[in-house]
Amino acid sequence: MPHFAFSYSLYVDGKPLQKFTEKQSQIMRTWALIAEGIRYRVVFDKQTLNIYVNGQINDAESVFVSNGTEMRFTLGTSSAMIKATSTDKKEGVVHQLFVGGSLVEEDLF
Repeated sequence: MPHFAFSYSLYVDGKPLQKFTEKQSQIMRTWALIAEGIRYRVVFDKQTLNIYVNGQINDAESVFVSNGTEMRFTLGTSSAMIKATSTDKKEGVVHQLFVGGSLVEEDLF
């Protein structure tokens, strides 16, 4: 009996999955957290400057501060902020999420 083998590839928007996720990780920042017992996924689109919470666009107040920008919004009754600061290194602008004053670690693809 002959040996049968097959392979498959996943494409998203006409790109192999690996290339697609590399591109997305360059233009988006993502955080997953639980606040007030509710699970949230916060996504910041660096191209459009939109903030999405659990897939829904969120209105945020942008405020210029001495070392960058703060985008303030709420998660339930918790205050949240994405802080954008520029660095002197190759990283360029660094985006960090704070909820209730605490830093939330970014999800990595």
